[in-house]
Amino acid sequence: SGEAALYVTTAEQAAALIAASRLQSVQDDVLALLETASYTSDGCLILASTPGVMEALLGKLKGEDSVLAGSAVAIIAKMVSHNDPTINGRMMELKAVGMVVDALKDRAGEADDLFLQNACYVLSGMINTVGVENTGLDKAAMRVVQDISFAYPDNEYVVSQCNDVMHHLGETFAGSTEALLEDRLRGLANLSVEGGNALEWQCVTSEDGQVYYYNAVTGETSWEQPQMHVNLMQEVETVMDLVTGLDGELGEIDPLSTISLLPLITSHARDKGVVSKVCGVLAAACKNGNVSQLLAEQDRIGDIVSAMQYNMNDESLVLEITSVLTNLSEFDKFKVTLSSTEYIKVINDTCWTHINNKDLVIRCFMTLGNLAFNNLPNISSCYEVEVPSTIEKAMQTHIELEDVHEAAIFVLGNILADDDEQKRMVSLMVGDELLLAFDRFKTNVDFFLKVTRCLGSLSLVDECVLNMCTRNSVWITVSGMKAHMENTEALKVAIELLSNFAACEDDDMDAQCTQFLLDQGGLEIVLECMTKFDTDTSMLLVCFEALYNLADDDAAAAKLNEAGVIKQTLFAVQNFDYERRLVSQVIRFLSVLTYHESAVSQFATLGGMQIICQAMHTRVDDEEFVQDCMLTISNAVPNPDNQASLFENNLVPQLLQLLTFYSENEDIAKYVIISSIRLSTNDAVSTVIAEEGMRSFMKASTGFVETDNAPLLSLLFELLGQLAFLKKNIQVIVQHSGIN
Repeated sequence: SGEAALYVTTAEQAAALIAASRLQSVQDDVLALLETASYTSDGCLILASTPGVMEALLGKLKGEDSVLAGSAVAIIAKMVSHNDPTINGRMMELKAVGMVVDALKDRAGEADDLFLQNACYVLSGMINTVGVENTGLDKAAMRVVQDISFAYPDNEYVVSQCNDVMHHLGETFAGSTEALLEDRLRGLANLSVEGGNALEWQCVTSEDGQVYYYNAVTGETSWEQPQMHVNLMQEVETVMDLVTGLDGELGEIDPLSTISLLPLITSHARDKGVVSKVCGVLAAACKNGNVSQLLAEQDRIGDIVSAMQYNMNDESLVLEITSVLTNLSEFDKFKVTLSSTEYIKVINDTCWTHINNKDLVIRCFMTLGNLAFNNLPNISSCYEVEVPSTIEKAMQTHIELEDVHEAAIFVLGNILADDDEQKRMVSLMVGDELLLAFDRFKTNVDFFLKVTRCLGSLSLVDECVLNMCTRNSVWITVSGMKAHMENTEALKVAIELLSNFAACEDDDMDAQCTQFLLDQGGLEIVLECMTKFDTDTSMLLVCFEALYNLADDDAAAAKLNEAGVIKQTLFAVQNFDYERRLVSQVIRFLSVLTYHESAVSQFATLGGMQIICQAMHTRVDDEEFVQDCMLTISNAVPNPDNQASLFENNLVPQLLQLLTFYSENEDIAKYVIISSIRLSTNDAVSTVIAEEGMRSFMKASTGFVETDNAPLLSLLFELLGQLAFLKKNIQVIVQHSGIN
């Protein structure tokens, strides 16, 4: 009392006090006297070395008396502060650090600040001195320490010490933070406190902006935040902090643990505080494809769109939700879940509301594009809620941002199905923005490919083609191709687009669009690609498809003949005979080009008849191919040199045999008869035709009569009339019942 003090200075004194502490009535006094030894380093060493002292102090930590526990942990903290090897050794021997953790766990929420500070000091001091491994702590300590940190956020010292301990524990137990997060996630749905379920309460905002709390089960309301809602917020904040501690990388967590978040989305869709944390966790979790797939398959996952609708004006929250939606929308099950006009409308409205936020716009577009991919109901919904209008607005708002345009084109590409009316609408509404973006970003090969494919879909409708061509789409495509002359994929897709431009069904539109192709370099770039990649069969295929669509125009045909394309055409037939599809397309092109006299002359000069007949002989069983060959021959045969080639190389009988081989094919019969008519102007050839073909002609005529095929009968009579100029041919006609 007063200034007098009694200090414990020997081991005997300490031992005597421990013996006295067996009397319950003097335990407080014993601890007070033992504490005097902790004032000096020698005294602390005495306490650590005297048998039974450390054990007694640690025993008090477990007791119900909080005062004794506080005194005991204070003494232990002073002992640890000296960093003495003997003291540290005794702490490790008795697993004292683990017992302090247990005491924190048992007294969570009840301990005073002094107890907490001393206990946390013991943990931090021992871990920093001897290392986590030597303290005997395991992963379970992480949750205890974290709970303390979050339970006492206003105690800066406790939080600081806990953070230090968590740092060391996290480094020691690799993956333990993930395990702790999994544990927290699984416990969310069952969070409860005495007197009710914490999930029942949610924070909502009235129409006039007043924040209040509502119990969905009982119907109660409160202006004050209920403790149960406080607990819920602490839990979701704890989970979010763990996610932040992992830098948002949740690849190592069990995907199943994330399912517990979904009931909160459903029950607290209007609770901005809860939803923002939950969606923040989901956004991080969905970076993992396995998690995304699992969540996409859950029945109530669509409620996340409802949560976005309720909180549409909170841009940061909407960003988190759209991040989740973008990942989930890649999975078919989620597409089915959101196969509702209402859901798609919310996503589109969100995009429109935040049209100035380019990240949010991109996420909405990626989600809409994923939902529309190969899903006709969702495509219809996109048009119903006017997604094209949103695309137009976004492209106008972010005119210089390539990534926004790329996302917009992704949506367009997936909503352009087989509905011509929808394509016309898109072309009129977004056509200008689409072509402006095409011109602006055409040097980016990926962008060039995506826009070209999108335009290719539109180009299947005549009105869309004319709309694009009048807006310089040919020139833009050609200039883009010139920037990517080493990228065969980009070139082939662009040539297919140009080919579509030349394939309008309406003759007037076709003529206009073909003129754009001629005026703006479309034909020249195709020929340039043919020359540059003359051994690339896939490139040649798309080039010849484009030329086929162009060749029916007189001006285009003239340019093709000036360019000497016949030579390259016949070269392809001879040298790529193993590429059946390519050779078939080449012959189709020739069947159109040979309607023009200049092409027929070049065809004769280059020995085209022999080449075509040889190709036809090789593939005589390919009916469509033979038909195109015969059309080409019938177009070319009026030329005397081509006639001579057929006769001199004994190819006429080969043509006549086709009447028998393809007796049911009226087109082949027509081309054979037309060719025979034109050949029979030469007496020598006329004789061969009569002798080699009369039987087949008469047999074919029977079929023509039976089917009332007047056009073919007319051609046949024309042929017979031509053959009858030679008397010897008349005898052949009579012999084969031609008169009958």
